[in-house]
Amino acid sequence: MSKFRYVAVSPDRREEHRAIGKAHALHDFLVDHQTDADGRVWYGKPISYAWIRSKWLTAPPERTLERHMARLKKCGLVRVVRLPHHLGMRVTVLRSAKWPHSQAQMALFPAAEILSITRGNGVRKQRENCGKPEFSTATFGGAAPPFVAVKSSKNQREEKTKSRSAALADARSAPAADEAALAARRQLLRDQAAMLATKFKSSG
Repeated sequence: MSKFRYVAVSPDRREEHRAIGKAHALHDFLVDHQTDADGRVWYGKPISYAWIRSKWLTAPPERTLERHMARLKKCGLVRVVRLPHHLGMRVTVLRSAKWPHSQAQMALFPAAEILSITRGNGVRKQRENCGKPEFSTATFGGAAPPFVAVKSSKNQREEKTKSRSAALADARSAPAADEAALAARRQLLRDQAAMLATKFKSSG
């Protein structure tokens, strides 16, 4: 009974398992001693068939191991680099499922459109379009969309000032028909002057 862990064969690799035949035991041994995701056996250190037999108690003879290693090389499951001066070989397991590649992680936030600094009018156009909703006339039966434009408090103050100035100009330009009309116009002018003085005094 072998001492290394059992390496299961996935269903989609049955043909591959059938192609290597009895060499699958050596392949399981090499995968069991694969030490990193790059497939290096025994940290990439030189090994020999004698080393394999010392770690594998029920290993076949050395000539059988050489034949099985040649079968694995032919099937593209291992890469063997022989070292000079009979120092052994370095074995790398290829297409191993011992360290499957992790799936790519999804981005936490969607990629936002980055405006180029050369597009200076892009921000200005966005501000101009801001606050102008696009409505379809079909939504309201062909009529104009019933929305009211929102004005800021600054615009309202400017419009009030313009209306008061227009009333003052009309009062100054209106012809005085009689003394009563002249007195009424003077009273209007006094009221307008008092209102403007109160406004400027309250504004500091």
